[in-house]
Amino acid sequence: AESVGLCSQVFNVASCQPKALEFALADPDESDAQFLPETAQRFLLSPGDMFCVPAGNMYRIENHSKTHECKLFWTIIRPAPGDA
Repeated sequence: AESVGLCSQVFNVASCQPKALEFALADPDESDAQFLPETAQRFLLSPGDMFCVPAGNMYRIENHSKTHECKLFWTIIRPAPGDA
């Protein structure tokens, strides 16, 4: 699992096997900002899908396909100086 800290991230799925790329977002109510698989929100993604990881969250991305690689593009949005 990866934490985004004070930044937000926006992902675009360029290519993958349809419904084989899993995005899991940690429950923001978990203490200590932990990623617990049993409480994470999970989504199966396809080419053309987009998703956002808000600041202060943890996430995990996993390709479940055995035959297709995934290509993602993402943008990191940092807080403006003085806003952090």
